[in-house]
Amino acid sequence: MMSLSLAYEVNPTDSDEICYKYKCKSDEIEFENNQCVKFVNDTFYLEPCGRTSTLWYCDPVSEPVDSVCYNYNIVSEKSIAGEPCKYNEQCLTALCKSGVCYGSNEDDSCEDSSYCNPGFYCKNSKCAKQIAVGMNETCTDDYECVNNAGCNGGVCVEYMSLEKGSKVDTCDDYFNIFCEKAACKDNVCISAPVSKSKPKKCSADADCKSETDGITSKCRCGHNSKGYKYCDLLPGDSEYKKYLDYLSDWIQSSSIYNCNTLKRLDDSCPFIHWDLRKFREYQYYANRAKDFPLIQGSDECSMKIYNSDYYSSRMTYDHDDSAWHLSLLLISLILALF
Repeated sequence: MMSLSLAYEVNPTDSDEICYKYKCKSDEIEFENNQCVKFVNDTFYLEPCGRTSTLWYCDPVSEPVDSVCYNYNIVSEKSIAGEPCKYNEQCLTALCKSGVCYGSNEDDSCEDSSYCNPGFYCKNSKCAKQIAVGMNETCTDDYECVNNAGCNGGVCVEYMSLEKGSKVDTCDDYFNIFCEKAACKDNVCISAPVSKSKPKKCSADADCKSETDGITSKCRCGHNSKGYKYCDLLPGDSEYKKYLDYLSDWIQSSSIYNCNTLKRLDDSCPFIHWDLRKFREYQYYANRAKDFPLIQGSDECSMKIYNSDYYSSRMTYDHDDSAWHLSLLLISLILALF
């Protein structure tokens, strides 16, 4: 599952870089048993895992190597405090209580925050209450703050609350979660920049211009059959704004406080604790906003392996959306009869 984390996993953007191609396996390409990715020359040939169980998973390799299907349960990590479980053995804390991995509370010992129950973080080897916004306490990390806030300027600040002109500690690719519009430049919150055109093929970042002078997005290799690069979206683009709307809803929901502090912005927590339809819609727009260059011109095989979260959320979202419109149409027809 894809994380809600806010940093991009950016591919190199040198204009001389050659992007790999991604194609569904053809009859001429021979695969070994359980093989799902085969690299030949400059192309990844793909065949999604065809097991009856959804637990069979294809590792989406980015280096020019092959990959095989395997059972995800074999390599899955132990669940941390606050995450669902069935057995003690599934938990990092070795205690599954009422279907949840039970950890440490205030003043109990801890190795790190993954051992502390929701509402706490690990401080000097003991679980401590998370710092609320407005408290006269300093912080050094987001995970020390309550789940709807992070550490900016040494104090806990609510996410997406700082107005234009406010200062922030970091500004990566014109994005900062503390800014009201999630947009920044030179460590100052700004109005959200908008791309001049999209989707936009590119060869370097300089091709990815915005409506705002001096602001460009990243040019990234896609997962398409031609080896094309495309420009990333910017926070003011329509798809990105939809993602930010859902992110804001999650941050402002009471459900976020059910998460372990380390999982506040990870898909696993809203999947469990949030409204499922909202989560699917959030996931759809989050993947579309963050991985826009990767999905342009991408075929089904590539999406299933390299953008599986987007593929599954798109299928669910499109299906639900179609069903909803069909329901409205049927209601309208029934009402017209009376």
